[in-house]
Amino acid sequence: VEAAQSVLKTVNGEEEKKLEEISKQEKPENVPEELFSVFQEVKKTMVLFQSQDQRKEAAHVVEMEGLFQTFDDLIQTASGLVSGDTQVQKHVNLENPGEKIGRETVISDESLTMKKEDKESERDGFKSVVRSASTLSSVDSEKMSLMKVAAVIENTAKSGAVVLDLKGKLEDRVEWLPISLGKLSEVTELDFSENRIMALPPTM
Repeated sequence: VEAAQSVLKTVNGEEEKKLEEISKQEKPENVPEELFSVFQEVKKTMVLFQSQDQRKEAAHVVEMEGLFQTFDDLIQTASGLVSGDTQVQKHVNLENPGEKIGRETVISDESLTMKKEDKESERDGFKSVVRSASTLSSVDSEKMSLMKVAAVIENTAKSGAVVLDLKGKLEDRVEWLPISLGKLSEVTELDFSENRIMALPPTM
């Protein structure tokens, strides 16, 4: 979930930056105003399309987390009602869970509340990626999406690994890195060469 939240913040920030750059572009003298305006809108639409594609996987993770949390809350409420817990009865809220989840999963900085607890299952899933503080962190030959890169960064930071090698491992559509890259304070060797990275996040 932390990786997904990092991806959403990164994509939102890059989207805003690119849209602002397009808006500030000056019209060439020999180009009609209407044509230039259409050209700007085309570029903005392309940015929005790319951002939405990058957000898709991460947004799904955040939404599923909200569903699981709602389901857990409902189970606890039902358990309290069955056991006759008067405190639970006073705070029962039978609001439509679908509406609640829809509001909570809106992609914005306010909705990206970082969870503090570690996820054992997440760490287990990336044991083959991040080994230990004294060995190389690497990935297999499969190209990585922005979401997977964020997950690797989160697990590298938690494991204390000192080397992260992602040379040529990123999908071509990954043009920037998650802002969580700034968490890699223990990493002494970081290789993102042979990828199409256009810029590093300001957290570096």
